[in-house]
Amino acid sequence: RYRRGVGDVFALGSEIARSIGAEVGQGPAADPAQPVTSSSTNPEAVDAYTFGVFHLEQRSREGFEQAIRYFQLAIEKDSAFAPAYTGLATAHGSGTFFGLSRPSASLPRVAELAETALRLDPSSAEAHTVLSAVNLYWLRDLEAAEARARRAIALNPSFAEAHRVLSEVLSVTGRYRAALTVVEHASELEPLLPFSAFRPVVVLIDMRDFDAAIERARAGLEFHPSFWQGNWLLCLALAGDCLLYTSDAADEEDSV
Repeated sequence: RYRRGVGDVFALGSEIARSIGAEVGQGPAADPAQPVTSSSTNPEAVDAYTFGVFHLEQRSREGFEQAIRYFQLAIEKDSAFAPAYTGLATAHGSGTFFGLSRPSASLPRVAELAETALRLDPSSAEAHTVLSAVNLYWLRDLEAAEARARRAIALNPSFAEAHRVLSEVLSVTGRYRAALTVVEHASELEPLLPFSAFRPVVVLIDMRDFDAAIERARAGLEFHPSFWQGNWLLCLALAGDCLLYTSDAADEEDSV
């Protein structure tokens, strides 16, 4: 039924999660044209993986903890199931990104899990994306991060998370316009996920285009008013705009 796997590295997404959410009344239905692959013939492993992705989407402490449990269960049921390893890597990595664990403690495990997934499935775009994020956020090896993200996109051009990670690599290296183009495409690939509405805001803040960032964040919040990360990004954009205004005012006063 599903053709695509989990990636979400640090900002999460999956058709499986949407489909479960629709069934329990917590989200829109998945687009049947973009399902997720599973290399497992064990239905219990697939079920555990599916629930892991759903909990990953909640983007909360409890969600990450539940996702880790389900992905571990999927691996117990089928130790050769590559997507379960990338899911587990993503859950650990996302928890670290949101301050739930120390990077020095969890990110080596994240990289190890992604490498295991690649040994099981060398064509895993999700695993390459996880490793791109590890290189970007932890090792600060921007060249390796870009290479991994581009490899993931080559393997699966419709995998939005790979485009998002690439956009952040481009942004931190000052290629803002290219980053914005890439992240806009990532949002188009997954238009139903709440975070898709806010992906460009991150790049706009990096560009110090706070007016545009505020506008995009507010537009996203019209559709997802309770999405905490959207509200957080709006706060960052407003704070950045305030600081920029204060700095400009101080410069003008110094020049008088």
